[in-house]
Amino acid sequence: MVNIKARALIFKENKVFLLKTHNYILPGGTLESWETITETFYREIFEETWVNAIIDRFLWFREYFNSKNELSLEYIFLVKNTCDFENILIENCSHWFEWDEAWFYEIEEIIAKKLDVPKHLFDLIEKAKNWWNFSLLI
Repeated sequence: MVNIKARALIFKENKVFLLKTHNYILPGGTLESWETITETFYREIFEETWVNAIIDRFLWFREYFNSKNELSLEYIFLVKNTCDFENILIENCSHWFEWDEAWFYEIEEIIAKKLDVPKHLFDLIEKAKNWWNFSLLI
């Protein structure tokens, strides 16, 4: 069985939005049988944060074996409306029970505190920064 996931990179002023569970993760989740990847993205982000995310662009795709040794495919989208994620009200979120904390974390703080973040997080941030720099040249 293949697990297909859609996740959001919400990056603002050298800070990244993460959900804290037993570790820190990018918001998003698993594809249901009736959905497309983008439908999964919109549903999962809304359930977890109660924010209607706006996709800026597709950022990255990766395949990996999860902790159960199952093949997983993950699609990462860069989010455009970052400011909408600044004041998440937990009581509004239908899936608030999936996380303990939702906030923007400074990159330096993540490194200094050795927070348990996805291994590819810093690569994603670099890709996002490169996209923004490219956009400024157009």
